[in-house]
Amino acid sequence: MEQFRCNGCGQELEPKTQCVAAACNHLFCTGCAQSIIEGDQPCPICEGIISRSNVKLITVLQGTSACQLSLCGQTPQTIMESALQGIKFYCEQKQLTAQYQQTVLNNKFTKMQNQCRSKLQQVHQGYEQAKRKYQEAVQQKNAMEQDNQELQQKYTQKAMQARKLQEMFKALQQENDELKRRLGGGGRGAIGGLSAPGNGLGSGGRTGQRSPFGAGAQMITTVQQHKSIIEFSPTMPGSGARK
Repeated sequence: MEQFRCNGCGQELEPKTQCVAAACNHLFCTGCAQSIIEGDQPCPICEGIISRSNVKLITVLQGTSACQLSLCGQTPQTIMESALQGIKFYCEQKQLTAQYQQTVLNNKFTKMQNQCRSKLQQVHQGYEQAKRKYQEAVQQKNAMEQDNQELQQKYTQKAMQARKLQEMFKALQQENDELKRRLGGGGRGAIGGLSAPGNGLGSGGRTGQRSPFGAGAQMITTVQQHKSIIEFSPTMPGSGARK
């Protein structure tokens, strides 16, 4: 369906609507034409002069029946020139309509392009944030693995130290038991049960706590006690001179 638009505001002009045609072949609705003429403004399309003297009030798309008698009584030359002017006006309006549609499409394309660019920026920002978080997680994982390795090394060292201490403790116990077996036996069986002062049998035969010096100190103290008992006991050999 044929349709014209106002060259000022872009409003669609319905058939048989009164509007204003300018000498520059541009068409305006009555509102835009009044604003241009009263404001003494140029044509918004070609910047030509628009005044009351070079505009005409017309009715668009009247149909053949309404126009067939409008050129009656005119010479063929006038009719042809008028028809040529009408065709030029029609072609100008169609060109402006195509430009208007192209402008609308360009605006839509620009709007969609801006929206796509905005979405791409948001996606890129999200990607950068995710990348940053991933890198931080990798760094934390590496740090935790390094701490775990250090803890494992420390645990291995402590385990070796504990194993060596256990082996030393067992060796000292064996030496102590061997000394007890050598110095014990017969009437001196009670000697092997003596402990260091404050650590074994005290005055009155009461038991105390274990010596803070460990098994080695207890062994040495036990040997010293055994030696003292052997030297000063009246029943042991070599004690007759003290009777």
